[in-house]
Amino acid sequence: MDAYQGLSDWVHRIGLNLLALDELEGEDGFHPDFTGASLEGLELALLAHVSEPDVTYDPEHRHLIDGAAGYLGEVLLRQTGGAWGWRGGEPLIRADKALALPPAFPLQIIARAIHEQTEHEFADVYAVWKAAVTRHQVDNPQWTPTKTRTPGVDPFEMTPADAAHIAAWVAERRGAFSQWARTYGADVAWDFQPSSLDALENLLTRITPTTGDLRDPEHRDFVEGAVWYFGEVVRRVRGGTWGFRTQDPAAPNAYAGDPYVQQAGEVDEFVMPIVMLSDFVRNRVAGTLREEYERCASEGTEVG
Repeated sequence: MDAYQGLSDWVHRIGLNLLALDELEGEDGFHPDFTGASLEGLELALLAHVSEPDVTYDPEHRHLIDGAAGYLGEVLLRQTGGAWGWRGGEPLIRADKALALPPAFPLQIIARAIHEQTEHEFADVYAVWKAAVTRHQVDNPQWTPTKTRTPGVDPFEMTPADAAHIAAWVAERRGAFSQWARTYGADVAWDFQPSSLDALENLLTRITPTTGDLRDPEHRDFVEGAVWYFGEVVRRVRGGTWGFRTQDPAAPNAYAGDPYVQQAGEVDEFVMPIVMLSDFVRNRVAGTLREEYERCASEGTEVG
């Protein structure tokens, strides 16, 4: 396989490979939100499943390793800009040329993490790349990293149909909110403050105690109202917009098929409310939703 074909095949499989990380979601605090903070949880969760460096080439675990490699590379590229490349039969990532960073090989980083068992290999690499961005921006304050879009992974401008869908959905949920609150939590102060998220967790425990219940048509009104409410609480931290993308079976996308919140800021950050609701229902860790709120709040200023 030549380099061009190898790179093309890899890049177009990343979206599909990322689906393998579903089995790690929620383990050791890992949430696939493409932030630097998520890398520690990913490394810990991965180490709990694999223990030998040679497993990176084991067909039994390759889907998980490739998913982790794709995720690690995407997180780094979102910080520094740049693109995927191919050398020596494996994928690499190149940061924006302005940073003069050497290429990184995600599969090799994973193999090192498994061999060394330090539990912070991913975070160490991220820190080096982030520091390069910080140094460059000191002398070039107008510079921003430019990332080559990864098909099936990076969100992009919505189609007119998807934009119309999410606009109608948001309007519907906003209009139905008062009735939703009376039906499911009449004694709760639904004021879009983080304290109300504890009450939302209580409702999830009572009405949708399993992740299957979250997708049960019988609970559609409750779940969609919960998705909208949590999304609005998070959206109001920093401002932002609701988005939606129809799932394409040929190019699975982590943001497709459910409403998401794109937060305002120089770096694209997305919150998938249904993912956070599912994480709480699956693991029953009280304060999960409030913790996500606090993560968002720590990175921006609350807006009305």
